Amino acid sequence: MKFPDRRILLHLLIFVAGLWAPVAFSPRSPAQTVGRMTLPSFAEHCDFCLASQGISPLEAGSSGMRIDFRYLSLGTLYRDGVKAENTERELETHLTEQFSFLWSTSRDFTIAALLPVPKRHSEQVREDGTVVTGNQFGPGDISFLGRYKIITHHDMETSLAVSVNGGVKLPTGATNGKDNQGEYLDPHIQLGTGSTDFLAGASAFAAFDEFTVIGNLLGSLTTQGTRGHRFGNSLNYDVSMRYRLYPEDYDFPQLFLTFGVFGEYRARELFAGVPDPNSGGHIVYLAPGGQVFLAPSFTLEFSYQPAVLHHLYGRQLGEDYRIMSGILFLF
Repeated sequence: MKFPDRRILLHLLIFVAGLWAPVAFSPRSPAQTVGRMTLPSFAEHCDFCLASQGISPLEAGSSGMRIDFRYLSLGTLYRDGVKAENTERELETHLTEQFSFLWSTSRDFTIAALLPVPKRHSEQVREDGTVVTGNQFGPGDISFLGRYKIITHHDMETSLAVSVNGGVKLPTGATNGKDNQGEYLDPHIQLGTGSTDFLAGASAFAAFDEFTVIGNLLGSLTTQGTRGHRFGNSLNYDVSMRYRLYPEDYDFPQLFLTFGVFGEYRARELFAGVPDPNSGGHIVYLAPGGQVFLAPSFTLEFSYQPAVLHHLYGRQLGEDYRIMSGILFLF
């Protein structure tokens, strides 16, 4: 298992500290509650598509803003899911800050706009020793999601909520990035996909005393993007459990431990309508982490997610790990 570079962890700490100062001391209004439980949130996105859940169903009913930091590293080569020697020393990294804006039109319906700002890097050593690098930084594809709660049940002991959601990802990110040899970068390194994709999914949570179980499912139907390339349709899922460590009652601050399993399935990509044999597959991550509720309207999250299963088609770089953190401020 590979662990993140110390510089990435330092960047993460600076990111969280920098966000905390202006928000922690600003005026805040009470957040929506379930019984006596404050509503948390999760945001997980792959950097090649809109993956996993964007906005938790627990946030429906409150307006606010969320900022997420995530780092994804790919440096291990696989051939049909089996590790292989990375002779060309291929590498990809994706460092992304994502801004989410939540607008609650009613207690049961919330609209979210999500803007990622990625910094992407790729490396490859050719047979003649030439090092080919690619670097891109800027705004990516904007997504809009609507979420509607279809089931809610709350009493003094338990809480249950089920939501459905749908939306669209627009081709707002640039797709004309070139490497240091003047050639167009791989579609995965471009800031955008060049396609309009359609999103649909469902989310649920159940809370029992100190425990909360959260499940998310999101599918993406893609269209053709730039230069004849089309990303494969995707299905993303996650199941997480949260346990309240402190305090025993529902006062603030609150500290939670979290653990989950996240999965991403991606169909093969197409070039000019022809399937790429070296694309698509299934990735599974473990996701230990934590949450801190400093106030009803202010939450911090962190998760380190090693990839534990790579069922990849053909020859591909596989994900090594992801680092994710987030800050949520409800109005």
